[in-house]
Order: sequence, then C-alpha cells, then structure tokens
Amino acid sequence: MVELWVVTPEAWRTWRELRLAALAEAPYAFTSRLADWQGEGDREDRWRERLEIPQGSFYVALYRMEHRGLIVGEWGESENNRRAKFYKLTAAGRKQLKDETSKWAEMADVVGSILDATPEAL
Repeated sequence: MVELWVVTPEAWRTWRELRLAALAEAPYAFTSRLADWQGEGDREDRWRERLEIPQGSFYVALYRMEHRGLIVGEWGESENNRRAKFYKLTAAGRKQLKDETSKWAEMADVVGSILDATPEAL
C-alpha cells in the first residue's frame, strides 16, 4: 500500500532526513549537492521554505490526478476534527508511480554518467 500525505513545513525534519539520504545515495540525481545542505546550509528555516507549495498548485495537481483515475478521494475527519479529503493511489496510480519512478531513475543515471564523464571520454 502506498500512503500519500501532504508534506507541510511542519514536517521539515522528515523532509530533511529523506532529502539528505537521497543526496547521499544519488548525489548527481539532484540539482544540489549534499554539502549544500550540511553545515551552514542545514537550517530549519531553509528546510521549511522548501516545503511551502502554493495551495492552488497542489489542488490543481490533485484534481488532475483524480480526473485521470490515478487517485481516489474520500471525505473524512482529520486529526483535529475538521472535514478533510483523503486520497489513495488506485491501481492505475501505482502503475503510473512505478513507471515514472523508473523513468526518473533512468534519466538520473544518464545525467550521472554525463557528469562523471571525463573530457577524453566525450
């Protein structure tokens, strides 16, 4: 089962842990380096800032994914007793996630090999 959840600035510690692990494992797969996020760059305000997504953008993406049958939404009650819509990946959504993840890994591999190439190899 894949669980989708909205990552907000309050979840910056989780985001930090995931991002640092990803950068350590695949340093050339991202536009920044591990060193950029350590030492002086390892600040709470900086991590929180990266998680601020304009709400309008997020809802448009959810609508499109739901319309394409990639997710299904269900109304319920949040932890703070407010009405909220909860989303789950459908079978089509899981397939799309797997396909997109594979494409991303292939692209990151190609970019990594280009970045690792020596001038003589080009």
